[in-house]
Amino acid sequence: MSARRAVLHLQEMQDMADWACRFCHGMDREQFLEDQKTRQACLFTLLIIGDCAARILQEHRSFAERFPGIPWPNMKGMRNHIVRGFATLNVDTIWATLEHAVPALMIMLPDAIAEAATEDPGI
Repeated sequence: MSARRAVLHLQEMQDMADWACRFCHGMDREQFLEDQKTRQACLFTLLIIGDCAARILQEHRSFAERFPGIPWPNMKGMRNHIVRGFATLNVDTIWATLEHAVPALMIMLPDAIAEAATEDPGI
């Protein structure tokens, strides 16, 4: 994978993480459970985040290995579970991901984006 593609995937992950946080901002678990539109929107963002993580793992694993704090396999696994096991999704797991893992990801991604961008100064 070119550094340019890595940056694009990472930026898309960052954008989707930002949207997920915006969608459920100010909500508690019960409000999230009652709001089907927000749940679906957040699932979509998690799906895209996971797809980008899967592409980075597949196309440039050595880059991902430089950021062991970013849970690449977990994000890919979440994506796979959303796609293949939609009927059996655990809403508590989704809520915990949105409440804890996504904000943590937003803190880690800028460093990954900056490093990928330095590998291709034309970005």
